[in-house]
Amino acid sequence: MRVEAADLGVKVSVVCPGKIETPIYETNKIVGFDRGKALEMMPRGITPEKCADIILHGVERNKATIVVTFLAKFLWLLQRMSPGLIMWIAKQYIRKMRTVRIEE
Repeated sequence: MRVEAADLGVKVSVVCPGKIETPIYETNKIVGFDRGKALEMMPRGITPEKCADIILHGVERNKATIVVTFLAKFLWLLQRMSPGLIMWIAKQYIRKMRTVRIEE
């Protein structure tokens, strides 16, 4: 879309925000998991305001891809360098998350 729209003066950026600290983590239903333990296993995020600042800065600079949090940047870079390694890491995380599953 970025290439297609460029000749028309339209700029396009993709945003990969990572974890943003919003009320969704306290208000959504986590089905089949111990809520407290599942939330403890999640990485810390950044504030919505900080996220907005980073996105706006990226848009001002006309960046094609705006990766917001440090962890998201690290994982994005790792995915580009070693897709197999990132798949292994993801499998380990999923296996760890399964340990906090509960029967409903």
